[in-house]
Amino acid sequence: MGRNKKRRSKNTRPNKPRRQIPTREAEIDALAPAYADWIGKDSTNQESHHALEFVKMVLGFHRKLQPNSSCTSFRALPLEAALCLCVDEIAEGADFLFIPFVNSMSLYTNFLEQTDRWTGTTGQLEDLRVFYHRAHIAFDAVGPSLGVEWSELDQTEQLKFLEETPLAKKARNLLAAVDAQLHSDSGATWRQAFWASVTLFDKDAPDGNSAQVRFDILAKLGLTPIQGSAERLADIRNTFSNGDNPDRLALLENLVYACFEDEFSGDSSPYSDGLPVGHAIGRILAQAAATTGAISGLILTNPGALMPAGAPPETAEFYAEVGRRLKHLHELGLIVIGQDITIPTALRRCVLDVWENTEPDRLAA
Repeated sequence: MGRNKKRRSKNTRPNKPRRQIPTREAEIDALAPAYADWIGKDSTNQESHHALEFVKMVLGFHRKLQPNSSCTSFRALPLEAALCLCVDEIAEGADFLFIPFVNSMSLYTNFLEQTDRWTGTTGQLEDLRVFYHRAHIAFDAVGPSLGVEWSELDQTEQLKFLEETPLAKKARNLLAAVDAQLHSDSGATWRQAFWASVTLFDKDAPDGNSAQVRFDILAKLGLTPIQGSAERLADIRNTFSNGDNPDRLALLENLVYACFEDEFSGDSSPYSDGLPVGHAIGRILAQAAATTGAISGLILTNPGALMPAGAPPETAEFYAEVGRRLKHLHELGLIVIGQDITIPTALRRCVLDVWENTEPDRLAA
């Protein structure tokens, strides 16, 4: 109670009348309707509101550092200091909120630029872009020192979740299909049985990449046309069906880990300079896993909002590919795409482990 009590000023003389200077909050509130329209109808009002609330906090500290600045013109160096003050004083040192603050300001900067509301210089805008990019790179390398704690599932709950994922069901069906081919009257060899199962039509994955998806799942189980055998297949199927809980859990956890590892790996032909698609996916999911378990779905609903004005076509292709691969993970049951992109509680630790173990690749990229 005592901490929240407002102190009275010892100066009881009335202040002289003066022209009222609009606060950052009032200035930004005035932009809120235009910002909500710019974000797009597929985004929630809550999402738009939360982003602007973060912007208000940052620019409030920025104004203390730069009293003559405005909410449509700010410089990178004092903005970085303002962000650090937000983490220090508002978030009480919880630095996992640093990137949400950065993302909100980056998005707000795009809004100002794309809607011709930016009143600063082109050089200031370029400096901001460099800072936002540098902030992500540094956070990727170091990570938060304080994250959000969550209650992890016990082994029984973890196993139950993993066994019910579409990924696990696809794997079981594929293993059964290969076994059926091996024991058919055709007398198929291992290679023939493998390829016949991979190329079979699957009503659950009718798109053109379904054969590749099946191949990848089997490969992550250690089964390929060259490295595989009926004996290995029988062992895996037996573990799926009759194995002890720890063995079944280990098999599924290794499969899920391999899926995330594959998605986070660097791409040989990145769409944008310096950031392969896989690294972008890993960054998005790791940030979600390290904070609240969810992150904005704007990359799917309105990726144009994430791009600076005048971005080249390759940037749009980059975000489109990130979106496609996130949807693939959703189809496997490894993430949930709704209003937000959510990491199931059972997989948050796995996402963070994979991301941490790919750090050498990220730093080298």
